Amino acid sequence: MKRLAAILLLFLPLACGGGGSPDDDDESQAPGPVPPPSGAVTSEPSVPPGTAPPVGVTWHVGITENVSLARMQSLYASLVAANNGIWNISEGQVRVHRIRFYDAVAPGLPASQFVFGSAPVNRSNLDILVWPSATWDVPMTGAVTASAGLGRSGRFMIVPEHASTFIFMHEASHFLFRLSWSVGPMLVDEYQDGVQDIACVMESENAPPRWCNDANHSSQSSQPHACWRQILADYPSFRHAGRDTATTLPAAPIAEYHDTP
Repeated sequence: MKRLAAILLLFLPLACGGGGSPDDDDESQAPGPVPPPSGAVTSEPSVPPGTAPPVGVTWHVGITENVSLARMQSLYASLVAANNGIWNISEGQVRVHRIRFYDAVAPGLPASQFVFGSAPVNRSNLDILVWPSATWDVPMTGAVTASAGLGRSGRFMIVPEHASTFIFMHEASHFLFRLSWSVGPMLVDEYQDGVQDIACVMESENAPPRWCNDANHSSQSSQPHACWRQILADYPSFRHAGRDTATTLPAAPIAEYHDTP
């Protein structure tokens, strides 16, 4: 696994994908049609505090280059697999309801110029920015940063097009909740002290994946307590039964493609 303390220092407050290899195969394919779950949907990319589950969020995904519709659809399939995982580890309480895709948002821009060179990119209508493999020239598997004015909601994700299901799940876990603990407004990486166990997707790739709770969280210098404890503190309508799985697949996200000719 890649541990990128130097990059974290340069891009704070940033959470960087850890665990697994970006070349890992996706764990699941797009599900067949299933009835959409009841509950709230939001145009926001993360769950608004106070929302009762189940809740579906909306992601605006930009691809730097002008790519084919087929490439956008392939990325959608990767996000569907990640959505299945998110639904499971949230015990059927969080899913992605809608994904709006846009391409050619920063043609010719290498990821290194964005991360290290502060290259200007119009992010006002985006939540996630994706680079094709050829221009993902940074030694990380993905990242999320939170700061006022970033993206549509003050947080922003960057990933390569080839990211595995686990990497998308890890980065989405940073992204989904608005938390109030001292370490920052989102779930943070747990591997800053080295990988101590595999209880949580925030520390290491684990099968089956889960967010850590009080029963299995290892003490970390990077955070004061388990992920689920803070999620429940900020989202009192949520519940954690300890199953870390859902009984059904979620509805596949609604896809909207804004394909540049």
